[in-house]
Amino acid sequence: MNRRPRVYLDTSVWNFQYAEDALDKEAITRRFFEQARRGDFDLYSSDIVVQELNEAPELRRSQLLSFYNQFDPTMLEVTDQAVALSQQYMRAGVIPENHEADALHVAIASVHDIDIVLSWNMKHMVKWKTRRDVNGINLLAGYDGIEIMTPEGLINDNE
Repeated sequence: MNRRPRVYLDTSVWNFQYAEDALDKEAITRRFFEQARRGDFDLYSSDIVVQELNEAPELRRSQLLSFYNQFDPTMLEVTDQAVALSQQYMRAGVIPENHEADALHVAIASVHDIDIVLSWNMKHMVKWKTRRDVNGINLLAGYDGIEIMTPEGLINDNE
């Protein structure tokens, strides 16, 4: 029996729904959300995502929150374990210390046993070294490995 992938969406995925300055990523993101609307994935989020969406300028903030609420992702708690794991990522230099939210996104998903963190953040998250090092830290800390990928990688696997 196959189950749907459990997918944590970081803030960048929601933002690229309206990325007029990156039309290719916007189109891919829209295809992802079409598949999500069909029920191909179980979507997850956290207060960190909501906080970041609320920091957008007013017009964009209203668009983003309205769109976000259409999907009503399952909210994951920011636990003490997630905070501790994110600090391990930053101490090890896997994610820079001045990008705590990025580390928290991955740690929250890891602690809650999510399959995939979806992100367009190519600088700190979606790269081989980050995936390798995150999974090494996760295993040492007693958590399963986690995939970190772009919407493009996921929709291509799902089509």
